[in-house]
Amino acid sequence: MKPLLKLFSPRHQRTTKQLPQKFQKDLIKCCSKETTKFIIEDLDNDLFAILADESSDVSHKEQFAICLRHVNKKGKVSEKFLGIVKVDDTTSLTLMKATETLLGDHKLLMSNIRGQGYDGASNMGGGINGLKNLKLEMVRETQAKKVLEALGLNEIVSGKGLNQELGLSKPEDTRWGSHYKSIMNLIVMYSSMIDVLVKVGKAAKSNEDRAKAQTVVDHLESFEFIFMLHLMKVIFGHTNSWCEALQRKYQDIVNAMTLVDLTKKHLQDTRDHEWDRFLQSVCVFCAKLNIDVPSMSDSYAPRGRSRRFFDTKTNHERFRIDMFLSVIDKQLFELNDRFDEVNMELLLCMACLSPFNSFASFDKKKLMRLAEFYPNEFGALDKNTLVFELDIYESDMKQDSRFQQVKNLSELSMLLVKTDKHVCYPLVYKLLKLVLILPVATTNVERVFSSMTFVKNRLRNSMGNPLLNHCLVTYIEKVFFVQVSDDDVLKRFQNMKSRRGVVADFVKAPADKCNVPADHFNVPTGCSLFSSIVAFALLECPGSSPLVLPGV
Repeated sequence: MKPLLKLFSPRHQRTTKQLPQKFQKDLIKCCSKETTKFIIEDLDNDLFAILADESSDVSHKEQFAICLRHVNKKGKVSEKFLGIVKVDDTTSLTLMKATETLLGDHKLLMSNIRGQGYDGASNMGGGINGLKNLKLEMVRETQAKKVLEALGLNEIVSGKGLNQELGLSKPEDTRWGSHYKSIMNLIVMYSSMIDVLVKVGKAAKSNEDRAKAQTVVDHLESFEFIFMLHLMKVIFGHTNSWCEALQRKYQDIVNAMTLVDLTKKHLQDTRDHEWDRFLQSVCVFCAKLNIDVPSMSDSYAPRGRSRRFFDTKTNHERFRIDMFLSVIDKQLFELNDRFDEVNMELLLCMACLSPFNSFASFDKKKLMRLAEFYPNEFGALDKNTLVFELDIYESDMKQDSRFQQVKNLSELSMLLVKTDKHVCYPLVYKLLKLVLILPVATTNVERVFSSMTFVKNRLRNSMGNPLLNHCLVTYIEKVFFVQVSDDDVLKRFQNMKSRRGVVADFVKAPADKCNVPADHFNVPTGCSLFSSIVAFALLECPGSSPLVLPGV
């Protein structure tokens, strides 16, 4: 199958004398179906989690992709692409129906789902308008001059690791945890950025570009922007520690959950007691840059907008109630919603399975509580058996030298299977699998849309959704695709509909079957499957014109 995979590569530039388009689609569909068959067999009717995300393709059609997360027969966590579905909208009802349809097509039961991972931010459509030609190099040069001036005035000190070159990242190009760094860099480089924008505006050749620069500078120099910039610094500053803790390769769930709890307490304390101190820091920043600070007792005057669209209120009501308290309350709501008491307890119980530091966090009581979260998997008899199984499991793990260097749950699962101890402790292993299939991130399903840009691009923007799905399956799941045998694809191709002949008869000598020169096929050496399909196509459609096979 490797020659066929090489031929179908999206970077395969060679033009070959191929087959009619209907044969191309049938062949790709057969390869996709056989590849998905391997994925379903690898799942083996076991429990799984789904990872889902949606995005628009090059034709601006909403596509909904689903990946499966499960523990395979070797004990390894596996995330595999299942398929992609076109949806008319991104409402929760539509996406749920699409999920049910895709799982039903592969005879997967919704009742076997034990975890779900979604990227909620992808449902928010829209764009950010701004000055597109901001010259970052000019910002760096201006900032470097200001650093030299500050050093000359002894306002900052020099030393190793200090006053490093900074950069500004677009929000969509950064992970959540890196937003804090972007905010801090923006504060440090604020005056340099204003200077560059002024230079860009003065050097603009058109009135439109000059107006854009003036508009951006006007917004950046407003008290409202400075206020929100510092508020974001407070929010991201409080949440940065636990964001980094959750992104570490070897996650310490107990410490991470402690950080979440402390973050909520500090945010609540900031909301209740830190208003005056926060406002003072904003005013000091504005004073350094000669930005007007409005009196909190005056009526709020929206900058550049008509007052008729705003309720009459004071600056104190606008900045403290509508912005300061409202933003912090939303952040607290999100944290309490995502990390409520049940979720916190579940995560803390999961951490007790960790093999890190010779199973130092093992807690039998919490693991029994973890089993109670899965009543369908652990009945009354299983729970009674699990009590004794956990005792033996703990003693065995702590005395077996092979398990002393294991650092995470994935390594533990694979080693249990390798040493056949998953057979000795079936209930513990079931508990471990339930923990492993819970999704932590949606990275793999997001990569589907990166692959989609290769398969469906501007030159192939009319590709139908079924063909797009089949191409993506074979392109993304190459590991399973190369395992598909030629005979299986030929058999499926033959059984799709009635044919004039038997495709298998064309495998050994396709040229002899259709009386055409052998060099007509022009395919990689050893690609008997593709040669046979070409010969079969010429027999059924002798007058067909050569076509270029789209990259899969």
